[in-house]
Amino acid sequence: MADDFERAVLFSFQQNTPSSSSSNYNNNEERTSALQQLEQFVLSPDAWKVCAERFETSSSSEVKFWCLQTLAKKLSEEFFNEEEHFGSALPSSPASPPSSSLKFSHEDRQMLRNTIEKYVSAFQCQRVNDVFPMFIQNKLAECVAHAIASEGPAKRWPNFFENSAGILVNTNSGGDDTNTSDNEDKKTRAAFFLRILDCLDADVINSTDALRKGALYVRKSGRVKDYMRESNIVSFLFDTFLNMANSFSSDAKVLSQILIVASKYVDWVDVNIIASDGFMSFVSACSGHTNEDLRAASCLYLTSLIDKGMDADKKFMLITRFNLVEACSSLVAASFRDDDEQFAMKSLQLLQTLGNELLNMLNAISPIAINSKGGKMSVKERSMDCLRTPESEQLCNLLLVLATQAAMYGIPSKHESAVSASGQFLIQYSNRMKNDSYTLALSIPMVQETLLKNIIDRSSFEFVNDFGADFANGSDPYVIELECDVFALRHELMVLFRNISRAAPEIVLRATQAAIESAFNTSSIINNDNNNSSGGGGEVFWYRVEAALSALYNLGESSGFTDAVVNFAMKTNPNNAKDKNKSIEPPQSNNTGSAPQEHLELTSLVLSLVLKWDECSKSAAYHRIVSMSYMELCVRYHNMIEQNAEALHLVLRAFLDERGMRHPDSNVSSRACYLFMRMVKPVRSHLADKLDDIFTALEKPLSDAAAPLSSKMLEAIQAKVAQLASNLSIGTRAQAEEGNDDRLYVFEAAGSILGAEEVPEDKQCERLMQVCQVLCGRIVEFVNITDAENGALASQNAMRCVVALSNLSKGFSARICVQLRPKVGEIFRSAMEVTISCLKRWPSEKGVRHRVVGYLHQMVQILNETIVPYLPDAVDSLRSNGTNSKELGETLVLINQLSNTFKEALLPMIAPLFLPLRLQVHENIRAGFSQSASSDEFTRESHELERSWIQTVNTFALTSLLSPLLAANAEARDLCLAELVENAKTHSSISIRKLCLQALKHITTDWLVGNDNTGGNPQIGGEFSNFAAQKIGVECCLVAPLFDYNFADAGAVSAVNECFAIQRVLFQRIGQPFAELLAKSVLPNLLSAKVDPVGIENCAQAYVNLLQAESVKPKDIRLLLGEIAQQATFPDGFVHSPCTKS
Repeated sequence: MADDFERAVLFSFQQNTPSSSSSNYNNNEERTSALQQLEQFVLSPDAWKVCAERFETSSSSEVKFWCLQTLAKKLSEEFFNEEEHFGSALPSSPASPPSSSLKFSHEDRQMLRNTIEKYVSAFQCQRVNDVFPMFIQNKLAECVAHAIASEGPAKRWPNFFENSAGILVNTNSGGDDTNTSDNEDKKTRAAFFLRILDCLDADVINSTDALRKGALYVRKSGRVKDYMRESNIVSFLFDTFLNMANSFSSDAKVLSQILIVASKYVDWVDVNIIASDGFMSFVSACSGHTNEDLRAASCLYLTSLIDKGMDADKKFMLITRFNLVEACSSLVAASFRDDDEQFAMKSLQLLQTLGNELLNMLNAISPIAINSKGGKMSVKERSMDCLRTPESEQLCNLLLVLATQAAMYGIPSKHESAVSASGQFLIQYSNRMKNDSYTLALSIPMVQETLLKNIIDRSSFEFVNDFGADFANGSDPYVIELECDVFALRHELMVLFRNISRAAPEIVLRATQAAIESAFNTSSIINNDNNNSSGGGGEVFWYRVEAALSALYNLGESSGFTDAVVNFAMKTNPNNAKDKNKSIEPPQSNNTGSAPQEHLELTSLVLSLVLKWDECSKSAAYHRIVSMSYMELCVRYHNMIEQNAEALHLVLRAFLDERGMRHPDSNVSSRACYLFMRMVKPVRSHLADKLDDIFTALEKPLSDAAAPLSSKMLEAIQAKVAQLASNLSIGTRAQAEEGNDDRLYVFEAAGSILGAEEVPEDKQCERLMQVCQVLCGRIVEFVNITDAENGALASQNAMRCVVALSNLSKGFSARICVQLRPKVGEIFRSAMEVTISCLKRWPSEKGVRHRVVGYLHQMVQILNETIVPYLPDAVDSLRSNGTNSKELGETLVLINQLSNTFKEALLPMIAPLFLPLRLQVHENIRAGFSQSASSDEFTRESHELERSWIQTVNTFALTSLLSPLLAANAEARDLCLAELVENAKTHSSISIRKLCLQALKHITTDWLVGNDNTGGNPQIGGEFSNFAAQKIGVECCLVAPLFDYNFADAGAVSAVNECFAIQRVLFQRIGQPFAELLAKSVLPNLLSAKVDPVGIENCAQAYVNLLQAESVKPKDIRLLLGEIAQQATFPDGFVHSPCTKS
């Protein structure tokens, strides 16, 4: 029966002890007490002795394991207790382990050594695995490893490592032993020895783990390494590895384990040991073995060897001496034949490491030349200046071998990890090759064509097509997951594809053409002879077609092709960048010169594909992924397609039929609407004669996009758009806001087509009226829905219609709507009342407000001043009762923008609106401040609304609206002037003071009559002169700056300049009376307490001189005000309000 100690240990394993129902341990408190006693026992000095005894006497495997764990912990702590053996004391570190025991005595050490050696010797028994279960072996190996680490560097246990190896590794006989049981025991002992080495590396030596744990562990790792080097243990170790290899030459499992463990010691053992002739012969033999695991282990060892830090010349000699490039090539080829993922990954990691090292050597031997200005040189200069040596030629040849292997075996591998490893090396290789025409000329003919073919093939869906997924079903989560994987891998591969294209565009073009021909089973797709344009009779696989389209699409991103296409397009079509709302002129062939060869070849390929697409693609063209890829391709190369009328007609038909906007998959049809918009915008000048046919085909897409949607459909739209854009790596996607989705872009496409000047006016108005009537009718229908259940849904659908109207108008310009064809503008104006009705129906709906305001901005752009009569109703709806501070602030922003656009023309709208708007703003501000105690949010919103209102008043002043508005309305004049003066004098924000001063400056300039009879307003009485001089000129522009401004603040300096500008206006308009007011009244009152009369007179004269000067430096103003501020006394009746905010 187990005693209390063993039961407590078993409790630590969360197991029930074999006891009777009356056992005291059934009580939780007693169980907890037993575990606490066990914890205290571990901390006692003699705990390890008890554990050593119990390991031999206990019959429980769990107890044996626990005892070994305690011994391992004691041995791992012992290193940090042994300071005298290492010179100075170890520095304290938070990463150091807690020391729970006293140091070993000499007798204790001898006892511990004898105990561990006894445990190791026990492995010489028969049927070792029965005596020592695997988890016991693992923990015992940990004990031995820590014993080597703690006692070895102190030189207390000489030959302990060698003796243990001698016991465990019997090299006198090997795999030829006819006794199967004895042979298995030998393998177990050998595996145990390797496990000790593995634990020694993982727990002690590994530099990465030591750095993560702390400085003490780094020191421990270094000392153990030094001990093993100085004692020649590492040499003995690798000799032992060879002896073990000879003993178990027929056991691939043991051999692979030897290489795996040996690879962990490579980074710190001398290269003459790890790369000796004998050991490298062993590695070479393993690399040629038929067992995949053994060859994978040899790849791992060679990778560690190549990655080891050493001098470049020594590493180069190592690579060439042992023919590591050839060995790597053989391993990569073998992994491809055996189709083992682990082996393939290890072999390609070896290739990647070896290739990177060779590239580094090439960069060192033959660096990319740098010009005298420190920048990169041109290709021609680099080809002349790169160093050419026999070593560089040899490196280029070796790199070419590796690149060939990666291109032939790594890229087409079905294992994505292997493809990624190959791709990473080839990207670096291609980056070097494209910068060095010498190596480029060497590599391209032999590598690039095969590589390009494999890139295109591997980026297709062919490798996942047999995974049991229906790729025609875009809503299947499994399909979506596979699509993500394919597109992620394609993204990596296309980086390499574009690198090669930049260096060798003609080869990439041929490879792309070959991929297209292979996908369509045709002999030559570049053939404009219609009599020889029939497609092949074989089956056309959609995934091959899609991969070929993707390659052609990415070809356009390569700089060689992109630059040629863009430059030629800009030359032939200069109106592209001038006015997006104007129709695009056809290319002018008389002044553009000939197109570059790259453009001609790419154009020929694109046009040939488009012209033969219907015939060659067959059913593949209707596959959802192929459909979207084809449409994306057409959008990218629209400038080529528009050169051929037949090609343009075929492309438009593809967009408009079941391959595009009528596709049964909703993702494809909605995406087609967006892509169709992008397609027709630049080519709309060629579509006037096709207007009727296009709009006949657009009837269903337009109707579907404007149709009311259910709540579930509305919720799903945004998710579908985001999912589609993410999966297809589409750069431009629909805005993720309410009321918007890709289908609504069909209205922008319709507007782009109708908005061209080439379209006859009667057709333009007829078609535009048809679309607008449908949308406005929908809006009226939704606005009239009054029941609460459908009200929210109605607002969402109404928003969609407003977005549709806004999109429709984007194709029209002010030139069309106002100057050339006013009827078109009238149609859009007629829709204004309908859209504003949405604000009246849902005044507080955030989405509705945003969409209607967006529509108003669009109307401002195309209708100009003709829209002004409709604006008051819109603004009144936006600021209706119940509008909160945030919504009212948004309304002020709109008014600001309208004021900046229309200026004086907006006065009829602003005049009756000013006082009610001001009252509403101040009521919201007061309400917000009254609730500030409950939330800081109310205070923040009130401050923002206050700033928005002051900014609005300032905008009115700058746009010449404020002066006539206040002049005509005495109540508004009194309230506004009082507010501006008060804020200019006392507000805590210097920026708001500046806004008020700017407004006051414009008012004084407009209302005061100058000596040259400029300015003045007959509606303003003469009393304003006194008000302006005393309230504005003195209180706002002199007293407030002296006592409230911080002249070291940039905002305050800017406000001072505004103050002085106002005083100069007052001096110019009022003249000497204002100067006398300053010199004889204001300044003496401020300075009399500290300055004598002569000083006051000098100061006043200096101030008046600045006002009279034609040009004044801002620095002079600040200096004078600063001197006055130092001597001035705060006047009675004023409130000191320092500016504390920006």
